[in-house]
Amino acid sequence: ARDARDPVMQELFGRFQGMEREHMATLSRRYHVETPPPGRFPVERAAVYAGTPSQPSDPENLFRLAIAFEKRAVAYFTERLEAAPEGSPERMLYQELAAEEREHVDLLATEQARWRQGKRGLL
Repeated sequence: ARDARDPVMQELFGRFQGMEREHMATLSRRYHVETPPPGRFPVERAAVYAGTPSQPSDPENLFRLAIAFEKRAVAYFTERLEAAPEGSPERMLYQELAAEEREHVDLLATEQARWRQGKRGLL
């Protein structure tokens, strides 16, 4: 949200930020763990972790990075669930987390498509 230059993108990614904050709070309560303190995560570093080139002059840059991050999380949780014993609590946890991250991919892709069409986001 801080790195978006366009006011519409700032608002949209501000809503995504709120959604992620709520997601972290829910997981923290559910699994009795502390959430890490918010910090500054430069877009350039995000691109490295996401495995996606950063192109700050392209307005869709933030969408690509966010979607790549969510897909990375899906892959990680899917890999972990496949390694966990069938029927185990760990497997159920990773299955739930992978499903939530897939929903985030779909939501971001929908918002990206609406943004391309000049439509207001659904969030």
